Amino acid sequence: MTAAPRAAFMHLPMDHPDNPNGRRSRPLYLLQTIACLRGARLGSIGFLSCSNVLNYGLAQNYGLAEMETVSQSDEFHHDPVPGKNWQENYVFHAWDPARNSGWFIHLGHIFDEGLIDVRVSTIIDGEVTSATVQAPGADCLAAPGVDVKAVVPLERLKIRYSGSGARGPDDDGFFGERKGDVPFGFDIEMISEHPAVTWTEVTRKLNMDPLRSGTRYEQGARWKGRLWSGDQVIEAEGLLVRDHSWGPRAWHDRGVGGFWTPMVFDGGRKFISGVMITEGCFQSFTILADQTGVINTSYDNWVRIDNGALIARRFRRAQFLRLLDDRMERYDYEGHIHLVSARHASFMDKSAKFGRSDMYSTIRTENSVGFGTLQHRTRNDVSREGLANPVDMRTEPL
Repeated sequence: MTAAPRAAFMHLPMDHPDNPNGRRSRPLYLLQTIACLRGARLGSIGFLSCSNVLNYGLAQNYGLAEMETVSQSDEFHHDPVPGKNWQENYVFHAWDPARNSGWFIHLGHIFDEGLIDVRVSTIIDGEVTSATVQAPGADCLAAPGVDVKAVVPLERLKIRYSGSGARGPDDDGFFGERKGDVPFGFDIEMISEHPAVTWTEVTRKLNMDPLRSGTRYEQGARWKGRLWSGDQVIEAEGLLVRDHSWGPRAWHDRGVGGFWTPMVFDGGRKFISGVMITEGCFQSFTILADQTGVINTSYDNWVRIDNGALIARRFRRAQFLRLLDDRMERYDYEGHIHLVSARHASFMDKSAKFGRSDMYSTIRTENSVGFGTLQHRTRNDVSREGLANPVDMRTEPL
C-alpha cells in the first residue's frame, strides 16, 4: 500500500509516475468525475453527458426498493412489479486455479416474455463446454437442468446443473451460442462467511441510475464439488463471486464503457464489490467487507490493462487501483481465461450480439491472494481475437 491523501493524486502531473489516474486526469475528465461524485447534472456536453443519472423517486415509481439490509428470504424468487424490462438475475463465477477449471451460470427471469434464460459453462483444464437454455417460467431456481438447495440462505448453497452443450465458442467468440450434444455440468457446494453486500448506500451517494444498478446484493464464497464434460470428470475447489439482482432495468449496451470488478480473498471471508462506469458520466465505487461487515468504501478507482485496449482475449494482466482517503491499494490480476457470453436480446440492441467478457483471474495484493473476474461489455464485432475495437475504448496501459 502507498500512503498518500486522495487529493494529492488529483494534483500530480499527468505523467507523474505516482499518479494512478494517468491520462484520465485531463481537466475535462476530472470535471466529469467530480460532477458525478457530487450528483451534479451537467446535461449533454459531449462526453460529459450525465443523462443516465436518475433519482430514487423515479426508482420507487418503478418499484425498485432501497434495500438497506439483506434477509434470508431475499435468496429466493421475487414477485415482479410491472415495468419496463423487469427481471431477476442470479450469476455465479467460480474458479479453481490449481486445475485451470471452473464454472459459470447466469439465471435470468425475463418477466415481459414469461421465460427463464440460462447461460451456463463448465471449464475443465481450460476447455469450455457451454449452453444457453430458455423455457417458460417465473422462478430462476426452477430453471431446466438447475437444482439449487439453500441449506442456509446467504451462507450455504448446493448448486447442480446438468445438460448438453458445445465445446468452444461460436464464430463471433461467444460461448453458449452453439448447439451441442456434449453432456456437461457441475455439482457443488458453496459457503460464504461474510454478510451479503448491498449497493444501496453508495449508489444513493453517487446518485447512480437505479435502472442500471438495480436492487441487488453480492457475496464471495469458497466452493467444492464435481465438474464434468463428456467423459471428463474432475473434483475441484476454489473461490467464487456471486450477484443477485431484481427489478426494472434499463441497459445501455451499445459500447464497452465500464467494468465490474468483484474479488474474494481469505477462503471467502473477505470480499470486494466494485463497479467503474466510464461511458457518459464517470462513476466508480468499491465496497470492502469481511465477516464483521463493511470495512470501508472507495469512490476513486482506476483500471489498467497490459495493452490498454479492451478486446476480449487480447490481454492477460491488469491492475485495479483502489484509492482511499489515506492510501492507495493495488490489486494485480493474472488472467487465466476470458469467458465471453451473450445476454438475452429482449433488453439489448438487437442490431448486434452484445454480452460480457469475464477475465477469470488470480488476484494478488500486498498480503492476500484471491480470485476475481474483470468484466467488461463486448459485442460480436469486437470479441474475436485480432479485431480492432470500433469504439476505440481504451484504458490506462500497464
